[in-house]
Amino acid sequence: MPNGVDRNFVRFINCIGGFRARFNHWPTKIRLDSSFIKELKEIMANEDYQKMSQMITLIPDDSDPWDGLYIAEDDEGNTYDLMQRGHGPGEMDVLNWLGIEWPDYGPD
Repeated sequence: MPNGVDRNFVRFINCIGGFRARFNHWPTKIRLDSSFIKELKEIMANEDYQKMSQMITLIPDDSDPWDGLYIAEDDEGNTYDLMQRGHGPGEMDVLNWLGIEWPDYGPD
């Protein structure tokens, strides 16, 4: 698991990419720890946050206090749990699909 200042964003992107790789389509929603949703709102440019929110629904879920929660889902019941399956490929594909830039977390 990544441990830099942007570790949560890395996990977020890789969870979406892992879902895409496994099911060959994009998820419609992702369950995340509410503190990370707050982090996204603070660190992302407002325009990027709005674009992302139009592509995927962020669902607050604080059920895993240790590692956080990263579970991408679709409307058919397919799920991809990052903590169980590991990191997925396609960082640039995910950013392009969401229409966003990597947020500036500042110096490490």
